[in-house]
Amino acid sequence: EGVKSSIEYALRKGLITNVICTSTLAQGVNLPIKYLIVSSIYQANEIIKVRDFQNLIGRTARSGMFTEGTIIISDPFVFNNRNNAWKWRKYIYLLEPLNSEKCGSSILGIIETKEFNKRTYDFYNLITIYYNDRKKYNNIIESIEKSSENQEAFKHWINHVINVLGKIESFISLALVDLGFSENFTDTVLKHTLAYSLANDVEKEKLRDIFKLICNHIINSFPDSHERIIFSRTLISSKVYTNMKAEINTLELNEIGKDELLIFSLQMIQKYSSSAKMRRFEKLDSILQIARLWMRGESYYSILQHSSNSGFQVHWGTKLKSVSIDDITAVCNGDFGYTSSIIINTICEIINLKERKGSANVVENLKQIMQCLKYGLSDRTAIFIYELGFNDRFLAKEIAKIIGMSSKKSNVRSMIKKQKNKIKALLNKYPSVYIDRIDDL
Repeated sequence: EGVKSSIEYALRKGLITNVICTSTLAQGVNLPIKYLIVSSIYQANEIIKVRDFQNLIGRTARSGMFTEGTIIISDPFVFNNRNNAWKWRKYIYLLEPLNSEKCGSSILGIIETKEFNKRTYDFYNLITIYYNDRKKYNNIIESIEKSSENQEAFKHWINHVINVLGKIESFISLALVDLGFSENFTDTVLKHTLAYSLANDVEKEKLRDIFKLICNHIINSFPDSHERIIFSRTLISSKVYTNMKAEINTLELNEIGKDELLIFSLQMIQKYSSSAKMRRFEKLDSILQIARLWMRGESYYSILQHSSNSGFQVHWGTKLKSVSIDDITAVCNGDFGYTSSIIINTICEIINLKERKGSANVVENLKQIMQCLKYGLSDRTAIFIYELGFNDRFLAKEIAKIIGMSSKKSNVRSMIKKQKNKIKALLNKYPSVYIDRIDDL
């Protein structure tokens, strides 16, 4: 985040004149550029999609910056080369926005029939069984997996379907809280989706049936309106919520310490997050050690060194391989920096449902763990500094050393102002965007 902000700031202020980057960075950063040099039509070893190419070239001549922009194709072996005539034609094809691929919908995709090993499966019927008779559904899936030669592909797709259904559940539960249930509720919610606008009449009817099933499922699963509101805030599926609730209710809250809470939180993230990268790691203890180093403010490189020296391994297909820097950044930025907030917030909400002895203290400890995991910092003052816009872990720690300790964010703001000159001297080593930030406080 700090690098992204610094690049955008430096270009706007004219502190740098060019950026060399992949198309991924170019699509994610608001770059006010006049010239775009495209060196290849490939993205991640595949020819780039037309819509992605159009998004990429749209980075030139941003509104309010330039009246026009220039796109330069720098591949020297394209023009007037008979052997590469296909590539020239491909560039011309990419430059035409009308060639952009059709929009797709994950929701619409789950009701389409799918073929595995020359056998066609109707996932619409499976979804209706999933909500009407969970035991029958599990038996059908188990039978299909046993008879299917390509089990991994089928499992991957069915997991995708269940994941999308979970997101629809979350969407509908939020709508129930905002709109309240009525006779036209399902149609009102469905008509706001891309899936509905892309679907034909038959598909619309199927989507309507599924949305009604999910709506009834939410109402029946959470008859208490207060818990329904809590569920709507969790952004997870009802199945995951129910399973998490069962595990959380077995905890002896008045006997659980902060370290045990960290271990429990990591187990929940690993088990219930649909995108958890930490599942690739051979042992949970590896994740625990990485989490402690991350929360202590260690760098990716030092965490990698510790992981390598300790022999940490990750699953790579059917084999194990040594941990790489990509594994470390994926877990720290993804599982700790993002997913942990969703899972730990859900744990806190479930604990708060029942006023049990020790629950307030446990929730407070969980929130502190969540902050430390999210920012990769253990010091509360450094966390407050990070949240005030100094979004670099090491910078936040350095500023904390200058201003001293504080347990309130409002105090941290005033303490920074008092030490403004000392902090500005420190910021000379950092991108100048942070100088502007301290002036804005």
